[in-house]
Amino acid sequence: MQSITACTSELSSISRKTRNRGVEPQGNNDQRRPGRHTVVGLGEILWDLALGARHVGGAPLNFSYISSLLGEHAVIASRVGNDALGDELMIELSQRGVDVCCVQNDAVLPTGTAIVTVSGDGQPDYDIKELAAWNAIEWTLEWERLAEQADAVCFGTLAQRFLESRASIRTFLKSTRASCIRVLDVNLRTPFYTNEVIFDSIGHIASNQRRRVNLGDLLPLLLHGVGV
Repeated sequence: MQSITACTSELSSISRKTRNRGVEPQGNNDQRRPGRHTVVGLGEILWDLALGARHVGGAPLNFSYISSLLGEHAVIASRVGNDALGDELMIELSQRGVDVCCVQNDAVLPTGTAIVTVSGDGQPDYDIKELAAWNAIEWTLEWERLAEQADAVCFGTLAQRFLESRASIRTFLKSTRASCIRVLDVNLRTPFYTNEVIFDSIGHIASNQRRRVNLGDLLPLLLHGVGV
């Protein structure tokens, strides 16, 4: 609940600031209407499998989805497998009002999943499966157009655990406008992060007016966790 509240607060602030800047939507997507902004969730999308049920997961997706609840044009840029889980995920997102036009389909790798277990004190533990389509996100002309139109983008460190997706995410960020708001989700799950990925990601938001990272607080975690 706290993460949803924080995310909603962040997006409300984004919405106010972009409207104050007078930024208008671009492109001719059917979901675009005057006054709405394109908010992109860039990175992992997956199913959380917990207690016999499936739940849509992924921090960038959650960010983008909540923006749709605030009336913005939510787009997810990711990759799913050519399988039943991928088909069901696309249906679920579409029904929730998320634009899936930039979700890629992988003929080999499966749709991402995470096994969720809950400890005796109610704390969840996530076993994020390494084989996942979002490890192989590709840079395309369609993604280039989306990057140029984005008013805000949320990306994270988790989806950069493999080189192909990491390169595509970095190219996307470099292709956004200077006015695009960039929000970083730092995921410190071993072994899916490195100091290089985290500091490079921080570099993509360091010159942005929405910088929310306190490097003094983050550095000790990196020094301890990564062994710099």
